[in-house]
Amino acid sequence: TLLKTDQVLMEDFKEQMSFYNKMDKVLLHDNPYQYQNEWSWLGQAQHYRLPTRMLDWTLKWEVALYFAVEEIADFNSHDAQFWVFYVPEEIIMHDGTKDLYFQEDPLKLSKTWFVNPSFFWTDNQANETAETRRARQHGKFSIQAHSNLLTPLEQQMELIPHLEMYCIPADAKGQIRLELASKGIFGEFLY
Repeated sequence: TLLKTDQVLMEDFKEQMSFYNKMDKVLLHDNPYQYQNEWSWLGQAQHYRLPTRMLDWTLKWEVALYFAVEEIADFNSHDAQFWVFYVPEEIIMHDGTKDLYFQEDPLKLSKTWFVNPSFFWTDNQANETAETRRARQHGKFSIQAHSNLLTPLEQQMELIPHLEMYCIPADAKGQIRLELASKGIFGEFLY
């Protein structure tokens, strides 16, 4: 059921992007590896806030901290969480392993992967929303198999030793936002 839902969401998303003449927003390759463009579509869908199995991570602690304390009306009075993921080498997919991960359909993975693609500037970069945001946010993604989808990362036995969580008190969020803004880390830039 989850796989079918993913497939329908992605097909609908592609149709809507085409219908609204937004195809230039997606980094598509003329001669892609087998599933390379499917990975691009999935990343773009993530940045249009479609529900995907991709979970955003960043290499910069300041960016992660911003998202933990971001001003969101329903959450301002709640403590925040700041997570650190010490990613096991064997699940990292990067340019050196693109022959492996671009050969896998992202909708049919059988285990958790941490996707760490390189960032390349293109002639159409200003229009490619997902790629621009990923660059500004120093973004990477984890993606889970459907079989793990309903289990939080911190409850998955193979990932527990690699995760740390820190609590940020609600009354500290405002000051942290000010300090981050003074360093150039704020929503208008990151989004």
